[in-house]
Amino acid sequence: MSTPGVNPVMQGAVNGTGQATSPGSAAGSNASGGSSGVTSSTQLPNHQPQQSQITSFAVPVVGVQKRGRPQNEIWSHYTKLQGGRETADKRHWVKCTYCATEFKSRVEDAVKHIARACKSAPDDVKLNQLAILAAKVPASEKDYVLEGKRPKADAPASLKQKQISYHVDTASVLPQQKKIYDHKLLMLFVMRNIPFMVASDPYFLDFVRALRPNYAPAGDYTLRHSTLLEEAARVELAVRKKVESQGHVTLTLDGWTDAWKRSIYAFVGSFPDRVSHLFGTEDFSDEKHTSENIASRVRIWLEKYGYKNFICLLTDNPNVMKKLRRIIVELPEAKHMLELPCGMHGFSHFIGSSLGHEFAAPVVADAQRVVTYIKASHRPLALLSAIATEQKVTTGLHSSNKTRFTSVHDCLQSVLDNERPLQAVVARHPEAFAAPRRGAADPKAIIQSRGFWSKLETLCTVMQPFSEVVMAVQSRTATLADIFRYGIYLGQKVKKVYDDTSVDLAYREHLVRAFNKRWADMDKPEYHLALFLHPHYRAAANARSKFSEICRTAGKIWKNYGHGREAVLKLTAEMQQYKAGRPPFDLQASVVDF
Repeated sequence: MSTPGVNPVMQGAVNGTGQATSPGSAAGSNASGGSSGVTSSTQLPNHQPQQSQITSFAVPVVGVQKRGRPQNEIWSHYTKLQGGRETADKRHWVKCTYCATEFKSRVEDAVKHIARACKSAPDDVKLNQLAILAAKVPASEKDYVLEGKRPKADAPASLKQKQISYHVDTASVLPQQKKIYDHKLLMLFVMRNIPFMVASDPYFLDFVRALRPNYAPAGDYTLRHSTLLEEAARVELAVRKKVESQGHVTLTLDGWTDAWKRSIYAFVGSFPDRVSHLFGTEDFSDEKHTSENIASRVRIWLEKYGYKNFICLLTDNPNVMKKLRRIIVELPEAKHMLELPCGMHGFSHFIGSSLGHEFAAPVVADAQRVVTYIKASHRPLALLSAIATEQKVTTGLHSSNKTRFTSVHDCLQSVLDNERPLQAVVARHPEAFAAPRRGAADPKAIIQSRGFWSKLETLCTVMQPFSEVVMAVQSRTATLADIFRYGIYLGQKVKKVYDDTSVDLAYREHLVRAFNKRWADMDKPEYHLALFLHPHYRAAANARSKFSEICRTAGKIWKNYGHGREAVLKLTAEMQQYKAGRPPFDLQASVVDF
């Protein structure tokens, strides 16, 4: 029988002299009546119970190697480098099995490399390591990132009732609490574009300690190299699940040049719930910008998330992108996908072309010159503010941004609204305007010019509907049918400007040519089909589109989704009923009155 208080496995392992024995030996048995050996506390009635010494140290077993902590499974993806490369903290250097990257053997770095940096690792391996990283992110009540929403300013109802210990902050911060705080700190820095170096600023740390003395926030290095990567892994896994559950994703591709003159392409997924997520970015600085090279990158993303989950490829419309879209939709796996040019891109190019004409460009330059001079000069700005207040003009001067065409209209309109205050400043205080530099336009002469104000008023009238269309297209609720309808509306406004004889004839003709060029890119069968299927625009589609072309487009899309001849014929019959307004398509968009 096992002696009470002693591990049965170790029972009789040590005698009174400290020598190891077997459980069956006399030294380890109380039946022999010897004084040596290990006894139970029940055999010492006149003494306090004694703790056994057997469990205080391990006994080596002959022939069995001592076991240590098991090796992390991440090292199965790495090779230990030979040759004595060892760091000061006794860590070896390892090489990635998939991409041959070498670095110091830290588990955290190895997991992050496979999950985020390695481009050659198999997808299942990357998913496994992403899950390990994502598991470190504390669970939150609401995922604002995936839902595309902002957290509310007021606290949740569950947090409004506080315990009394909450107001006496003497308790230490638990590890799980610290993770939650660090994660919220990361979201603040990322979503508000705050540099990570602020996390180590002494004034920031002093502010945090005043709020929660026992909380030591993560430093800038930890935020960049740990917390950020963990959150990125969590979001990537969540986006993967969202792609699988919702499907019908539109892959949008856009490129730009950053501040370091690198050519960056962004791959964005737009979901049916009208929330967009950034899949990733690619640096094309050292590659040729051919349609084949870009198509190879697009295929990587489509294969990663599954071709079947995408319904459309959307890009801007230069010739390279036109060919790229054709390459993708001709793939057997992507034959069901639509390829469409970006409507916003077409509108922006039309507005840019209209502003680049010899009639509009000098007016825009003069207006921007006035705004720049007034804002950069203390006395003219103070005088303008005082006179504008006196004349009850509430609109301030706005500068324009060449990458945002709506800001050009805002700039022109702000100058036009301040016409009387600007002229009053020049009339009352002409000495406030210094002589311009050599070759620069004189803002005082611009304000005094009658021709400038008449052209400015004309250009503002022309640009106002263009700016309204751009703002409407940028809305999250805008659909494909809305974009096409806005294009029709823009064409009507261009025609109205062309009929206005007060506008310069050369400028009117230029507007018509520029609009027709961009409209040719948008006038695609898919847009006509979207306009026809929208209940509010069905009448407009019947008036402007050929029903036979609409039916052919719908049948082609339905066929590419794997449906047969009978299904296509049934779809055509239902579209005929929808066009005629016969049941069940005779109901209005809203049949309930509130």
